[in-house]
Amino acid sequence: MEAVRHVLVVSSRISHDAEVFRRFFPALQQVDCELHRVPDGSDVLELVTSTSFDLLVLVLPLERPTAEALIHAIRREGSACRRSAVLVVARSGHRAEAEALLDQGINRVVGLDDPGQEMAAVVSELLGVAPRVALPSGLRIEFEPHEGEGRFQAEIDNLSISGMLVRGGRDLDRGTTLSFELWLPGEDEAVHGVAEAVRQATSVAGSGGGFAARFLAFRGVGRQRLEAFLMAEMER
Repeated sequence: MEAVRHVLVVSSRISHDAEVFRRFFPALQQVDCELHRVPDGSDVLELVTSTSFDLLVLVLPLERPTAEALIHAIRREGSACRRSAVLVVARSGHRAEAEALLDQGINRVVGLDDPGQEMAAVVSELLGVAPRVALPSGLRIEFEPHEGEGRFQAEIDNLSISGMLVRGGRDLDRGTTLSFELWLPGEDEAVHGVAEAVRQATSVAGSGGGFAARFLAFRGVGRQRLEAFLMAEMER
């Protein structure tokens, strides 16, 4: 079973605003993760030392504690996040401040104004997952659960070589396995394979729900066909 990855975003109270959502959060939506958000403040030091996260995202500038103090707390012996990946996101005018932290225990620096795909690639690299491609219009997919009710159709909201976020469809229990037929644009033959539902996704845009799934197997050259499609989409 693929473990859900947990991401903590820390930003100052005055900068905890719509700009972070608009610029950076779409990059997080391209990977399968649970997102946690906190403002800076004394409580965040206790949080990062007592609770483990796979990735910590620090949005500069921070006020209290300073970025240096927070990184020290993250990396000190006994911290629950000692081995977690740390990404610093710099607002305009704070890139030099962010890059000065590279020798203090952080992994990468990105700018809040960097292209979205670049930020998504960095997040994916730090989480060790394949980046997902958001699709302008959902791809058609047909599922057949290996147990339970019969076939059903749905649309894919975003897609990677390792899995997908499905819009609509049915409520599926975690661990449900399904055969699928995925229809790629301009191709006459579907990509066939087997997937496993890993979690419900009740906030999929434009729908009443959905689910996230990981690919278990492809038939024939299905994986190569999907890789070629994703490569072309990411280069658009």
